[in-house]
Amino acid sequence: MLEAAIQKQGALDDPKKKVQVVNTILPYLAKLPSAVERSDYVFHFARRLGIEDQQLLAETRRAAQQKRAQLADEPVASALAMKLAEKRLLQLLLNDADLQQQIIPLCTKQDFEGLASEKIFSILMDGFGQNQRATYESLHRHFAGEAEQALLAQLEIEDVPESPSRETAESSLNALRTMRLSAYKQKILAKIAEADERKDDEMLNQLFEQRVLVDRELISLSRK
Repeated sequence: MLEAAIQKQGALDDPKKKVQVVNTILPYLAKLPSAVERSDYVFHFARRLGIEDQQLLAETRRAAQQKRAQLADEPVASALAMKLAEKRLLQLLLNDADLQQQIIPLCTKQDFEGLASEKIFSILMDGFGQNQRATYESLHRHFAGEAEQALLAQLEIEDVPESPSRETAESSLNALRTMRLSAYKQKILAKIAEADERKDDEMLNQLFEQRVLVDRELISLSRK
């Protein structure tokens, strides 16, 4: 059943396609009477789809309890689109007020540009600047009726395996920065190739300088 659903959707690089596959198998999973059997199946499906099994298991359990046959596409797709480091950092900060005090001053809004939770981090940082601690409750109120509220609900029901320490939070933040810089480096390399074809030496020099700066930042992050 799973293989047929995957073949029908093609490449599963789009979170919405993953949700569609989940919706294909969810009615069957939700009807399984044994929690152990349900967990085993969910683990297998989540691993095959490249989804964190705890997230899918939580959604399956909720669907079974509420007798739902499918997941809502947009909210769940947003949650699936979240990078692991992004998710963990947000969970750690919202679960620990002390970590907010320690980590938020290290963050910039650039760290979260383009992420599924960009707006949530923005509100969290703005509130910190006004000496207001963000909580799940306050963010639910702020994002009432928006996609971010559903995303927060997804985060709130998950267990956080990492210990709530400054080290684990900084590790997640550095992982996000590394991903952002790596993506930026790929864009620079593409522009270098284009400039090389045009024999644009001036542009090549500028791009090489940018690449050196990015490489230095990446090396610095790898040492932390």
